[in-house]
Amino acid sequence: MKYLLAAICWALLWSHTLAQEEWFPSLEAVSEEELHARPVHAASAPYLILHDYGRLAFEAREAELLLRYDYYRRLKVLDAAAFPPIEITVQKRMSRESVSHIRLCVHRIGEAGSLQTLLQQEARVEVVAASPDRIQYHLLLPPLQAGDLITYSYTLHSADFFQLRSWHFQQEAEVLKSEFHTFVPHAYLYLAVFQGNEALLQKYQQPFEAGSRVYRGYQLNLPFLWRETSIGRNSRHLLNLSGTHASFFMEAVPPLRTEPYMPPNRAWQLQFQLKYLNISRHLRRRVIAHWNDFNAFLLGHERLGRQMRPGHQLREQHIRPLRQLCRDLHTPAEKLAAIQAYARKLMQWDGTYSIMATSVERALENRRGNSAEMNLLLIQLLRLARLKASPVLIATRDHALLNPEYPFLHQFNHLIVAVKEEAGYLLADALNHTGIPDMLPPADLNEIGYLLNERKAEWIPIVPAHALSRNTHARLHLNEAGELHGEVHTTFRGYAASLGRAQLQSLDGQSGSMDLGNWFVFPPGSSISTPETVGWDQQEAPLKLRFSVAIEGAKHPDGLLIIQPVGLPRLPVLFEEGAARQQAVSLPFPIKTQYSLVLELPQDLEVVQLPENLKLELPGGGGTFEYELLHIEGLLRIATSFNIHQTYFLPPSHSQLQHFLHATRDKLEEGLIFRYSSKMPLRN
Repeated sequence: MKYLLAAICWALLWSHTLAQEEWFPSLEAVSEEELHARPVHAASAPYLILHDYGRLAFEAREAELLLRYDYYRRLKVLDAAAFPPIEITVQKRMSRESVSHIRLCVHRIGEAGSLQTLLQQEARVEVVAASPDRIQYHLLLPPLQAGDLITYSYTLHSADFFQLRSWHFQQEAEVLKSEFHTFVPHAYLYLAVFQGNEALLQKYQQPFEAGSRVYRGYQLNLPFLWRETSIGRNSRHLLNLSGTHASFFMEAVPPLRTEPYMPPNRAWQLQFQLKYLNISRHLRRRVIAHWNDFNAFLLGHERLGRQMRPGHQLREQHIRPLRQLCRDLHTPAEKLAAIQAYARKLMQWDGTYSIMATSVERALENRRGNSAEMNLLLIQLLRLARLKASPVLIATRDHALLNPEYPFLHQFNHLIVAVKEEAGYLLADALNHTGIPDMLPPADLNEIGYLLNERKAEWIPIVPAHALSRNTHARLHLNEAGELHGEVHTTFRGYAASLGRAQLQSLDGQSGSMDLGNWFVFPPGSSISTPETVGWDQQEAPLKLRFSVAIEGAKHPDGLLIIQPVGLPRLPVLFEEGAARQQAVSLPFPIKTQYSLVLELPQDLEVVQLPENLKLELPGGGGTFEYELLHIEGLLRIATSFNIHQTYFLPPSHSQLQHFLHATRDKLEEGLIFRYSSKMPLRN
């Protein structure tokens, strides 16, 4: 009787799987609508996504349960020369993903209008990148031409039940139809959050029956929660796989347009995280339903909270130099600067962002670790120095825009440090190599972060303590032939100094050459010398440049001479010409720029036209621009100041910001117009 029950349950499970396969999109069948499909929005990508399909289901195996993702996509080639590689990425370390059943089909419309199948097979792939964390594959495609239809599908199995794979409705290309289906048993409750235009999203739910499965010694893997959980190790256990089928649809999804300084990860997408488990009386618990759960869970986690305990990780050989280092230091800022530099000597960054440490102790032995291991080591050292240091979870600017409404773990990808002081918090990142303790790397500057604390967790602002600051002074001499020559001196501070050093620093640690065009605007025909640098190897000091310049003024047959200012600061490009901006403007840091020009003029040079003084201001004090010109006999002086204090501009304020930038650029580029006297020759 017991074997009959097991056979019935197995038949029910497989009947559910087969029922799902019946309505999986076909690789071979092509509709007339797909053959003649055209982009609805302005086409900028070299292809059009006709159908994007995904499905998630729980797949029962002999002694474990896995997640199965089935993916299908049909593309239409618009520009074969610019068609990018088709990528498949498999996460390894935590999710233990594996890929299988990769299929590929290529259709082409023949000369007579008939549909030809060029390729239909198990797809061939090549590995283009591999690491312990992930493997990236490229599908091998035949030669393509415009109008070809490419259809491919594949299956992924994953052991990560905590964070489901996100579904991206919006891509770099337009998507005519996108759908995602989830088949989740009642024992699992997930928090699902949609980011994007909710008015275009269609959602449906219905129950599905999948029967039950009998296990002996069933094991469940939840990488972020527990390494392994056994249910009924020595007894049979009945797992009910019936649950809810949820469907999500969108049509005519516009492409995600890349714009300068756009907020991170604004693509329309669905995200999932496990909220509650009710598998059996042996495993029934709330996982992360609220931020209080989130804080307690991470502080007690063996890969985060427990890694901050210094007892078994730091040896006397590490602690003794720390005591000597802090002996004559008194303020938190002084200690932070010294300890941060010390931590970087003990461990180097391996280039990986993470909020979890595999082992700080092992990373300390190897002298190499991920971002979490480096900053958790820094926290240990700071606490030994009697500073109140806590971890802060953040998202780097290229990862995500944090959403404080939902306790989603995968929206974070980096961990930094907050040191409590009387006025608030000093923020630090062990990846910072500038020598300025509270100067976070630009990638960290993403509005807010979540501070973990045993007493009270809280959201804190992640704002830059420094600006991108430049001060340029040019002194030029205009001779009787209309030729300009002189020197330009510039001082970079804050993030300008950090970015400038990044250009100067070559791989072997020696001074390189800086592309002055990234920072300055020069008139056509300018001759610029190689800049001399001061302080390029002193991280905490300002970076100073000096270079000479020579240029001929624009001379006209009627005797007019037009001089363009030399060495003007290059303003940030926030708007593309001829296109309305869609995304908010998100600058990583404030911008402060000062420019002055002293121009020595020859005698008897008649002034025809000089720019008028100007003052501009963004509403609410978001930015200012001032232009002042002073002319006395034989000498002309221009002084400008350009500042953007506000770092985030929503679309309703774009027209004001765009007008401010255009008016600033036009004023800076205004020429100085003179006329030669009859006594002065005009040289061609």
